[in-house]
Amino acid sequence: MSLQIFILCMIIVGEFFFIVTVKFLRKDFKWLITSDDEQPNFNTKELESFFSKSYDPTLGWVRKFFSIGIENGEQGKIYFKTDEVGSRINSNSSKYVPSISCFGDSYAFCRQVDNDETWEYFLSDFFNTGVLNFGVGNYGFDQALIRYKNIKLPEYVDTVIMGVVPETICRIQSYWKHYLEFGNVFAFKPKFRLQKGSLNLQKNPMQNEKDFFHYHEKIPHIQRNDRFYKEKFKKFQFRFPYSISFLRNFNRNTKLFYALIRRSIKRFLGKSDSSTENLPFLLIMENNIQISHALYREKYSKDLFSALLKDFTNHAISNNHNPIFILLPQLVDCNIIKKTNQNPFSEFIRELNISNLKIIDFTMLFPKLENLTDYYVNDEYGGHLSKKGNRYVADVLRSELNITLGKRNDENNLKGLYKKQSIS
Repeated sequence: MSLQIFILCMIIVGEFFFIVTVKFLRKDFKWLITSDDEQPNFNTKELESFFSKSYDPTLGWVRKFFSIGIENGEQGKIYFKTDEVGSRINSNSSKYVPSISCFGDSYAFCRQVDNDETWEYFLSDFFNTGVLNFGVGNYGFDQALIRYKNIKLPEYVDTVIMGVVPETICRIQSYWKHYLEFGNVFAFKPKFRLQKGSLNLQKNPMQNEKDFFHYHEKIPHIQRNDRFYKEKFKKFQFRFPYSISFLRNFNRNTKLFYALIRRSIKRFLGKSDSSTENLPFLLIMENNIQISHALYREKYSKDLFSALLKDFTNHAISNNHNPIFILLPQLVDCNIIKKTNQNPFSEFIRELNISNLKIIDFTMLFPKLENLTDYYVNDEYGGHLSKKGNRYVADVLRSELNITLGKRNDENNLKGLYKKQSIS
């Protein structure tokens, strides 16, 4: 056999190996994508469930009024409900008139903990006041801002807190989350573009349920307006020749294939454990965080985020609300900050100069805590805050709110004012 034929045979064998391996591994790991994922077919039953539980033409998705949810927490089942305005209910919800409203992502909603283990609940306990929780999983700051602008808050609300994870700098530039978070195919959303210093809203491309059945017609427009189609989706996509696709992202793919193959073998032997099961997703999370780190050094991304924060502040002030922004790190964020001794999030915060906006940067606080893992839940989503973590957030907020809001109440101290508003 000539050398040329041998090399050709090896290339064919290698290509066959990668095609078969990718096809096998992606069965239960949606973050391995191929050309089939360019325009995926929507599961009809899942789509119907999305329409009934989550779809919103303005926001993309939302927790609807009086909705009920169950998920697997670290210590068992987690049950949650929303009330008539869409706020998460806790045992204080009916005891006090609300004076604080919170918006943001799943770290504001507080996934993976019970209703009375959220930082909003602890804050309510501290001040004897109602604290509304409008957090929604996977939201970007842009969606949280739009929701705040579109909702009619109770008249006693005088403080609005926006809480998101640092990765929001990616989310605010995403038009179809599938291109940013592979497999999240129903998550079309609105986004803002910054043009000549002004924010221009690009509405959710799915304005009604019928649009989902004809979404292919909107794909060219979405791809032109979502940077992650080229920068992430196409970059990590496996397409012929698969061997070249593997080599194009050799370091990432080597680690990911090893973790997935190891998991499959351990599952077959009945010896898999939580560490083995979570490792592939942890690698994806680390990659996502690295991308967000890079965007905190990019001028356009920082300018866009800053403009959204200014818009939030202006809207709050115009409605006589005290605006507070909190940046809540994921466990992966903390680990990378501690490992590299670099924090691009705090650098961005220091550069901000927004009058009347109180900012609390928890990315500066959490990495300094001892026994950091106690403040997070060991879940597949990269670590949401635990009961202890949420209490810590509320503790910090309590001291900051006493200072910030005290300036707004000349006749009564903060706690006394809230007690007058409480419902007996």
